[in-house]
Amino acid sequence: MFGQIRFICDDIMDSDFEPNDRFVHVPTKLDQLKNLLEGSRWGGTMDRHVVLRQLNPVLNKWQGQLPNLRDMFSPEQIEHLLSETRNYHCMEDRDSNERKVFINFVIRSGYKDQPDLDKNGRPILVRTTPIHLAARDGDYDIIPDLFKIYSSFDLNYIDEYTGITHSEIACMILCKNAIEKFLDFGHDPNITLPMNGELLLHVALKKKEREIVEILLKKGANPNLAGKSGYRALHIICQDNSDDDHSAKMLFELSQKYHPLLVDAQDELGHSALHLALCYGNNKLVEFLLKIGADSSLVNKNGLTPRHSTSGGHHELMKVLRTTNELHQSVQIDARDAKSQKQLQKGLNYENCKKKGITYVSNCNNKRPLRAKRAPERLHYIAGYIQLPR
Repeated sequence: MFGQIRFICDDIMDSDFEPNDRFVHVPTKLDQLKNLLEGSRWGGTMDRHVVLRQLNPVLNKWQGQLPNLRDMFSPEQIEHLLSETRNYHCMEDRDSNERKVFINFVIRSGYKDQPDLDKNGRPILVRTTPIHLAARDGDYDIIPDLFKIYSSFDLNYIDEYTGITHSEIACMILCKNAIEKFLDFGHDPNITLPMNGELLLHVALKKKEREIVEILLKKGANPNLAGKSGYRALHIICQDNSDDDHSAKMLFELSQKYHPLLVDAQDELGHSALHLALCYGNNKLVEFLLKIGADSSLVNKNGLTPRHSTSGGHHELMKVLRTTNELHQSVQIDARDAKSQKQLQKGLNYENCKKKGITYVSNCNNKRPLRAKRAPERLHYIAGYIQLPR
């Protein structure tokens, strides 16, 4: 075998061999890119789409040093191609990842968008960017990557057609990195979202975006502001059944510097956070709220205290009574609801009235006996949803 190789080499050396006659230059990726751009048309949308389709195989899995894109494209061409990526996914033969090839290539090359300047040298902020276009189309998954290219967070570009800004789009899609950078440049942490008027802090709490909640609170977001629904941040945490005491503790601790938490703030119906936590059966939240001073005898617009809001039988009420006793609070066990029914008379049932529950209530600081107005056979009970006989 080695003899054959030596023979072939000797034969080549003895001939009138010219390298350019026998070997064809294999174009590099950079050569392919240059040739493609020289022969491309840049007219309408379809032309740009064709260019993008031809670029992707060249750019994909590029190895070696990346080119300076400004030497090969004009800023307008780069922006047109970035805008075109949002239409790329509409084609029938699309690859869901293929449309991000150009965006990722631009990011890897280190290209950053530069603002256009007016005659006085100031940035022109009214400018529709690919971020605005992607937001209009609901094409949210490419926006975090586009923010790596349009990364001048001291400039808040405004869509000339819709009026929406880059910072508002970052908040709409809960893009943590972009939100944090806009806040670093002095944007208001109490921003409301343009599509529904909700406070960003409230949306982040609903979506369980704890890192964004933490960033907002550290930047001075006010948890005591009421949203369009009348709820405050603490109400939002308490009004589902996830029993998220971690978020409540974070809200309490991080708000102390700028806006100490109003634990007993009430919504439009007079519900406090404690009302809601009890209503949704959030035991850990109930315990935490009482520890930070929530008023367990606060009355809503219907004349109901938090103890009238228990949702799961007697266990939640027992927890309220036990915790408030431990904290040496005065608990008015005989608080009446709007219909003058005692809290311990609303739902008697022998199976629901556990012995230790009755014993516990009888041991609380309620020396005056409770008497049912309608029938002597009604016993006092731990709150439940059993209908009383008429």
